[in-house]
Amino acid sequence: MIRQYKLLQTIFHNLSLVHSVKSESKSLLKTGWNGSGKGRVSTARHGNQSLLFTEQGSWRTANGDNFRFTNIYEWTLKKNSIALAHLRQGLNHPVPLLELIPEGDALRSTKPHICKQDKYFARLTPRSFDLSLVWEVIGPSKNEHMEYLYITGPNA
Repeated sequence: MIRQYKLLQTIFHNLSLVHSVKSESKSLLKTGWNGSGKGRVSTARHGNQSLLFTEQGSWRTANGDNFRFTNIYEWTLKKNSIALAHLRQGLNHPVPLLELIPEGDALRSTKPHICKQDKYFARLTPRSFDLSLVWEVIGPSKNEHMEYLYITGPNA
């Protein structure tokens, strides 16, 4: 139990150091999102146990189309987990996404986030000081694998 709590604290601390993100998306379906992105991340404490992430960057599809993106997330350290919420509707209206619990040297979602008929599963894994967040999205029209590398070091 102590080892699991230490893992949660270490990952939460490393989240506070993130300054950039790189992403890669692959779909097993022809209609899915394939491409890569990169951007800057600014972090801010929100109370003792919460951290706000603001991501801004660009996304390039496999066929060369470019899109700008902005996301705001809230990471919250809890006793036995780290919760992730999307703040697309503002700080006072978080959309809960996942509860991540320790499994080995990583965190995994306790249950999928459901969006319409799609199920979103995630795994957050430390890589040195960086963090890899891998999403698997399964649904009637989705079969996606998305990886976000959150970078804390100078290798951005």
